[in-house]
Amino acid sequence: MKVCDKHKKEPALIYGSCVGCEIEDLRRQLKLVQSHAKRLLDKNGYVTKWNEGFQAGLKSAKQSWEEGWAYGKEQERLRFEENATFTEEIMKLEELLDHPV
Repeated sequence: MKVCDKHKKEPALIYGSCVGCEIEDLRRQLKLVQSHAKRLLDKNGYVTKWNEGFQAGLKSAKQSWEEGWAYGKEQERLRFEENATFTEEIMKLEELLDHPV
């Protein structure tokens, strides 16, 4: 079995007689801790609360984006109308300049 440089200098302590059995036991313990943590989070509603908060954040962001989009479109429409009015006034002035009094 190959050993990395770190563990050549500082060997890891093995508490059992078989490295493979020890690794399997550590993996079993890790899965047990992970499942226990998940049950606690689910039991206390943390996952549900987090998901609800995340969904609320998405809805808020979507609403803000839609409001911003609508505001931008309204500003664009107002500028278009303002430009149309300005163009109409320029055309009237040009018409007056073409016809001396």
